[in-house]
Amino acid sequence: MKIENKERVRIHFTDGCAQHWFEAYLPKGYVLDSKNPDFIFYSVFGNEHIKYDGVRIFYTAENLRADFNFCDYAISFDYLNFEDRHLRYPYYLFTQSFREVAKSEQNGIYSYGKEACERKFCSFVVSNGKADSIREDFFELLSAYKRVDSGGKYKNNIGARVGDKQAFLSQYKFNIAFENSQTNGYLTEKIFDAKAAGTLPIYWGDISASHEHLGGGAILNAKAFVNISDFANLKEAVEFIKYLDSNDEVYLTMLNAPLLINPTHAQELDSKLTQFLGTIFSQGRERAYRRGFGQWRCNIEMRYKKFQRARTTIINLTKALRFILKVPVLLLKSPILAFKALRESKK
Repeated sequence: MKIENKERVRIHFTDGCAQHWFEAYLPKGYVLDSKNPDFIFYSVFGNEHIKYDGVRIFYTAENLRADFNFCDYAISFDYLNFEDRHLRYPYYLFTQSFREVAKSEQNGIYSYGKEACERKFCSFVVSNGKADSIREDFFELLSAYKRVDSGGKYKNNIGARVGDKQAFLSQYKFNIAFENSQTNGYLTEKIFDAKAAGTLPIYWGDISASHEHLGGGAILNAKAFVNISDFANLKEAVEFIKYLDSNDEVYLTMLNAPLLINPTHAQELDSKLTQFLGTIFSQGRERAYRRGFGQWRCNIEMRYKKFQRARTTIINLTKALRFILKVPVLLLKSPILAFKALRESKK
């Protein structure tokens, strides 16, 4: 829903925060301005946001907390109540696979049959090797039972990286859908990618997702996926997967179970995001400012700005030095290469 605003609001997206995520929630007639924006959307991939003094809106799809000394508002996966400055809106809500699962489960039930049991055993698609070691441990342990085909950059054993993840996952009975790390509320697209592809997710990550908790009700149906956190250890989890692999009826019951307890819950969260951002934009730059003007907070930001300027200078000097050092090497190589080319031409 578009938010009406009489003045043209100046907005800038930086440090890995994608404009298209928030396009539907931005005020009508806004303009992109990287010089003097009123509102800055930023994420974790850079430090450009610190040079702007406008209203900073932090968004993260990664497992880390917002620092409210530097941002006025934050949108994250945390179950956090902080005045009007924070909204829980996890990354999975932006993903296509989640929306597909939600739509499918609103429209009807799954009806996978015997053919789903005749597929290959298990898939694994990971590009980031820097994650909790439990993922690698489980991959190795399950592979000792049957081959697990790895189609990502990490531990690839099929010869090349897959181009279409959904098509790849659909060829298998199971998919290892582990988060990179574990924190309550940190739920990403991984389990929904598996469900949308019609494969049974083997999940490790957000413990709160399938349990009642202080932050609210459960999101996921515990009977629709294998939750590693429900087992005493990885060996016990593998034994359960072996049981599912050899019992088609039990496997199909779990595969056909709806993953979402409430497939319409995204509509409520979409409405909250519209209201959250609408309230921020409607106040204008000065009234929406929340970081405060306290001496200690301002000192922290001033020191951080100085640090980032020094860091940028060092990086630029390092790049220049590397280039300067390469020049003599290139000049030295050029006559040698020319001589080799001339010699080859005379053969």
